[in-house]
Amino acid sequence: MSHLQKGMMRPLTVTASKSKAPLPQVDATLEMSDYKYELSTPLKAGRRTLRIINSGPQEHHVFIQRMRPGKTIADINLHRAARARERAAGQPEAGVSSVPPMTPVAATTRMSPGETVFITLDLVKGDYRLFCLVGDIRDERTHAEHGMDQLITVR
Repeated sequence: MSHLQKGMMRPLTVTASKSKAPLPQVDATLEMSDYKYELSTPLKAGRRTLRIINSGPQEHHVFIQRMRPGKTIADINLHRAARARERAAGQPEAGVSSVPPMTPVAATTRMSPGETVFITLDLVKGDYRLFCLVGDIRDERTHAEHGMDQLITVR
């Protein structure tokens, strides 16, 4: 059962502002489309602000994970398959001592076509995974399954 199904939500009221805040200064733009991410410039370690734009014709989002050194997307798939086997065998906590090949960093909610958001991250050198789990409008497979699952390197 998801956290949402358990009631992990609350109302949020947004009111109009009397003044216009300036847009944040950005270090790079991350453009999402069917089925890829494009970064306007390579990212360097440090505190970085990204402009994230959905330029595709369907909804997208981005999950950002930091990869442990030497780990790949294939290692994530192996780890998840092993955890699924443990759960199916009635041992949902048996793999707790195994170290996942990645750690979560940040994510956006689903973004409509044309929508833009800004996010500030504290990045360290290494590889990061960007992926989208939105179901495709044509076949309901995730966009990650269609190739919207890639690594970038922060220097």
